[in-house]
Amino acid sequence: MVMQRPLWVLHLLQRNYETLQVDLDISWLIDPQPMFRSQAYASFDLLFQSEGGHGYNAGFYLARPSAGSLGILKKWTVDLTKQAGSKSFEEQHSLGRSLGHRNKSTPLLFAKLNISQFPNGKIWWQYRQPVDKRDAYVVHCNWNKGNKKGRFMRDNLWSLDEEDSRCRPSWDPYMRDCHRNCVGVRYCTPGKPCPRESCKALAHSMWHPMARIEAGCNATLPPKPLKLLAKPLKLH
Repeated sequence: MVMQRPLWVLHLLQRNYETLQVDLDISWLIDPQPMFRSQAYASFDLLFQSEGGHGYNAGFYLARPSAGSLGILKKWTVDLTKQAGSKSFEEQHSLGRSLGHRNKSTPLLFAKLNISQFPNGKIWWQYRQPVDKRDAYVVHCNWNKGNKKGRFMRDNLWSLDEEDSRCRPSWDPYMRDCHRNCVGVRYCTPGKPCPRESCKALAHSMWHPMARIEAGCNATLPPKPLKLLAKPLKLH
């Protein structure tokens, strides 16, 4: 699969198609095409989602048909073929090598997309940068292999119904102005309803009030118990 994706992008570029490569573990919030066509981005050959401190993300990028982008995709597919089967095989690293060792005589304009508008999984769920849904065009659930549905559900980024059989017609990712911890789940199995957290667990301050409302709990968090003083007060 990893080998096939750059080959298909190269195939489309050779036929003069502008191509947006999108992994399946991405939640869409805003159509980025108008932004890509804007004056600020229209001249770029390649636009990549950032991997934070790890280079360029191969799971979300825009490629435009040009000599520069064609050269990169060709070099990338050759590098992937050489590395296939080795313990150090990694798509992202291969892409980084191809960009770093490109033919400098061929013009190429490329850049990383803004991390607030196109956050990857580490930025959204681990670094917890000052990013919210009002700024994000997409949220990528990479840097996670076993609980993608659970993470998306928890932050109200999952647009399918409980059985994952059809889209939820009433899905609103911005409901109650919640950006994280909106639905009281931690782990979900694809194709099955997600087990919900108890109202007691949802009283923790990490959960947005929406999680309590969605679970049928009292939306108002209970007051914190008063701490007893270590020594009795002296009356004067």
